[in-house]
Amino acid sequence: MPKVRRQKRKAGTSQPYLSSKRSQAQEPRASSSSASPRSLSAASKEKEPSICMKLVTEFGKLCAAQVAAHPECKTNAVWMAKYMRNQFKFFGLKAPMRRELQKELVKTHKDTFRDRSFLLQFLPLLWEQEEREFQCFGVDLLQQFRKDVLGSSSAEDFKEASSCVERLLTYKSWWDTVDALSYPVIGYFVQQCPGPGLLLMQEWIKHDNMWLRRVAILHQLSLKEKTDADRLFQFCLARAHEEEFFIRKAIGWALRDYSKTDRAAVKGFVEKNRESLSALSIREALKHC
Repeated sequence: MPKVRRQKRKAGTSQPYLSSKRSQAQEPRASSSSASPRSLSAASKEKEPSICMKLVTEFGKLCAAQVAAHPECKTNAVWMAKYMRNQFKFFGLKAPMRRELQKELVKTHKDTFRDRSFLLQFLPLLWEQEEREFQCFGVDLLQQFRKDVLGSSSAEDFKEASSCVERLLTYKSWWDTVDALSYPVIGYFVQQCPGPGLLLMQEWIKHDNMWLRRVAILHQLSLKEKTDADRLFQFCLARAHEEEFFIRKAIGWALRDYSKTDRAAVKGFVEKNRESLSALSIREALKHC
């Protein structure tokens, strides 16, 4: 079993601070698909592209105004980019300030942001913008309006909503957006539409894209007694052979979360499959056992 370097954690976050000494093989760069989410959307379904772009621009102007009023944002932008391995540009707005701007914009256009057609057009546009705050805005919108984005529990609505989120998960991918869209959004979709949802998760756990495999492992987080333990253990075991840090970490995280509900089941699974699981996954899984 290869030696796993202990990860330093940044204060105030549950996510690991990834050492700059890690090799490219150990640390994937943010995924940037050749086709952006916008270009993949069906132009025939666009009803109000102008209002979508107008609100994207308006949010950008609100952010820029805060940067002009608060010089410390420029310093924040530097360390924010560094923390994200210099993969993204930032305005430098901390989350509370950014969310106040989002709240103001959504309140002003309340009815628009509750419209499903608008959201499915607007969200991909946010992923096309350079500054990471646009994607953070999109994550918050998806969490807040996930019911509106999903629409009904029909297979057609599920496919449309999950396809939209899949494009966002596989474009400019990093743990900050991927994890925030995993169980809070995709997990919710699967709970509301268990038939097509399970089929999609079975597809994603085998997917070539590492981030979609991570989402498949994490999509049941926080379900407690509603967790499908057999599916959880099956998915963890299916990817236990991987050397990728983000997959090993996800396995440990998912098992640790379920251990708060059924400690004996998790301990039994780990003991039975100790030779297959990585040291990192085992350590994370048994933290509360």
